[in-house]
Amino acid sequence: MPAKPTLRIKRMKGRLVFPLALVLFLIAVPRVNAHGINVTARVEGDRVLTESYFSNKIKVIDGQIKVFGPNGEQLLEGKTDANGIFSFKIPQETDLKIVLESAMGHRAEYVLQADEIMGKSVRKIRKERSPGFYKVIGGVGIILGLMVLILYFKSRKRKSIADR
Repeated sequence: MPAKPTLRIKRMKGRLVFPLALVLFLIAVPRVNAHGINVTARVEGDRVLTESYFSNKIKVIDGQIKVFGPNGEQLLEGKTDANGIFSFKIPQETDLKIVLESAMGHRAEYVLQADEIMGKSVRKIRKERSPGFYKVIGGVGIILGLMVLILYFKSRKRKSIADR
């Protein structure tokens, strides 16, 4: 027995939902706007002051700061305040690698040289790493994949109800 005309129309509408949603999404979001994260540090007396901010100059609040010694051992850790600042007493007069980690995989590193700590130089070296193109595309792919799975299971549920 052929399917009822209203059932065919409902199935056709269900198949059009995902492509239509995808087209609307691509029109509404013309480009992915990823942003980097930065951390800087300077010595003030017997303390190191770090400042953390996104590339659009917004302060990183509650960012995780970890400080490592020259051999990679973690010396201390803490969180940035509402102004994106974290300070700590100098743990040792060697090179210090300061790592900032924030939400969504953002990460930045700053190496504070031993001669800066001892006051001989004011040289700053900053390494930045923002989520790369493939991480952004991967995130969008995961979201779209979840949407497809949800729509697939919804359509199977409707089909099983309609077949009864």
